[in-house]
Amino acid sequence: MVLLAGCSEGVKFVQETETGGVVVYPYKGDNPVLSSFRGDALDLMQKKCPKGYTVLKEGQTTGLRRIHDNVGGSEAIELKRWAIKFQCK
Repeated sequence: MVLLAGCSEGVKFVQETETGGVVVYPYKGDNPVLSSFRGDALDLMQKKCPKGYTVLKEGQTTGLRRIHDNVGGSEAIELKRWAIKFQCK
């Protein structure tokens, strides 16, 4: 799944329809399920679908790459993002 994520941090919709959508959230390390933002993503999905939802697909999406300049030179920092596509029941 490849989606273009915006520049802001945290959980957000990148696609929203009347019957579901796609939410993304940042994560660090190798396990996006352990991200503190996953609970926020699930809460957002529950608010959208009070009667429940079905996860259709989830996976890593396009993240952000930032260049951080410091005294020792430049450092590229990659921010990983995870996407969940869901449909309301």
